Amino acid sequence: MLVLAMMVGCTDKGDCDTAGVTASSVTDDCFYPGFDIEGNGYDFLSEATVSAPDNLCASLVDPTPVVDETGPLTYLQSSVPVGDDGTFAFRLVTTTSIIGLVMITDDCDDSTDNWAALGTGIPSDTVGEMDYGDLIEGQQAYVMSNADLAVIEADLATAGYSGGNGLATDGYVMGVVIDGEDPSTASTVGGATVFSTKDDTLSVFYGDNDLSDGRFTTAGKPNTATDASTNVGFFIPAGIVSSYTADDGANEYYEILGGSTEGIGMFIRVPRVSE
Repeated sequence: MLVLAMMVGCTDKGDCDTAGVTASSVTDDCFYPGFDIEGNGYDFLSEATVSAPDNLCASLVDPTPVVDETGPLTYLQSSVPVGDDGTFAFRLVTTTSIIGLVMITDDCDDSTDNWAALGTGIPSDTVGEMDYGDLIEGQQAYVMSNADLAVIEADLATAGYSGGNGLATDGYVMGVVIDGEDPSTASTVGGATVFSTKDDTLSVFYGDNDLSDGRFTTAGKPNTATDASTNVGFFIPAGIVSSYTADDGANEYYEILGGSTEGIGMFIRVPRVSE
């Protein structure tokens, strides 16, 4: 379903100052020129909403030009501050995307270097259902600090990754394999491998929660499959724009579109197909 991008006028322009309009203030006298998205910045390593983050912002982008290889990401809204309670909101969103949208968390400006750019997708099915005045709520935009990314980069080197130009430049795809289609009820899956349907030669590293010997190694050897105990189930440096899926030898998994670009990482979930 295509979400139309045209702006809709009002029956009485005096009743429709869109600068102050939110979904909760829509009236019969005024057409609402978009939908809202409300969410929170979520630190997947500590498994908690960020609290009083320093200089953290969220941006909303349409990835279509990158996927189509016609241009860079299209920024619909940029640098929306994440509040002390970890929440943020995109207001009056309009889009023509039929592949979903991506929320990117990063530093608001150049005054600090606290946050690595990390994207989290909003599925096309969710976006396609939106009408004027609707609200998408409870969206978790994953957050990665530069300090945590540096530790991950060191652990990748321990597991044999040569480093390329560095994760901050090359980007990465990371995430988890889950045992159902609903992330709110599904659990992470252990014993699965992940691969790109476009290029199965990409280096994939598998995380665990024993950091004493490196996140991606056990007893000096690289892990060979996902571990259900961690939210860093897999990590793909310089992950290309592609569909990603999983194999555990017994179940079928969906192909999920993801990819990194311009030094921006991407967090994805690869869900098991329900029986």
